[in-house]
Amino acid sequence: MRRFFLENGSFEEGRATITGDEARHMLKVLRLGPGHEVELFDACGGLFVARIETVGRDFANLVLLQKKQVPKPNVQIAVACALTKGDRPDTIVRMLTELGAGQIIFFESALCVREVLPQKIDKKISRWEKIAIESVKQCRRPEIPQIGPVADFGSLIELSQPFDYKVAFWEKRAGGLGSLKKLPEPGRVGTILALIGPEGGFTGEEASALATAGFVLAGLGPRILRADTAAVAGIVLLQSLFGDMAQD
Repeated sequence: MRRFFLENGSFEEGRATITGDEARHMLKVLRLGPGHEVELFDACGGLFVARIETVGRDFANLVLLQKKQVPKPNVQIAVACALTKGDRPDTIVRMLTELGAGQIIFFESALCVREVLPQKIDKKISRWEKIAIESVKQCRRPEIPQIGPVADFGSLIELSQPFDYKVAFWEKRAGGLGSLKKLPEPGRVGTILALIGPEGGFTGEEASALATAGFVLAGLGPRILRADTAAVAGIVLLQSLFGDMAQD
């Protein structure tokens, strides 16, 4: 069953309207029409079965048939990645969305190889949000991860305060699972923040600040990973320990 994103405020009293790019994809690309059943999801984690009733040039009206029960994840994992060059942030958003990240944050630190100009931040976040929505449709997860804001290192420390468990993956901290000190038991952690440093690494001062703020400094093995690879390795490791990849 095809799945489409439902903008906030576009449904009420058992009915929904799809417009814009989603409607064009539904009607022009997939050639769906009245009588076809589809799935609709919204930014709040709602998931519905709906039937197309009427269509126009760039809209479709649907009736909601059923609201599906969506299981909540075992743990909410946020991943903060230092900004990288090229289109790697796009790749990071796509892969972290597929792997279940609840929040994705990009930040600037002392050894970042890329900065985002203030006037371009909103445009970048909008692009990443679209990538996240497409990835949600592809991997069939019910909720869209929150993207942003782009933060500086000091702001990131402040944002980290509410999390139950905080880990910063750092290439100077050798080892894999053994480097995850003070590992809490599964089921006792509701929120996790994982930091992926810049390609130039964290400075000694930044590493000290992270440790003071309660972050566990951990390694991802003996190899030096690219930022996008490290982001995937980090969330898979945490999902296998605490999340929906954990063993029963």
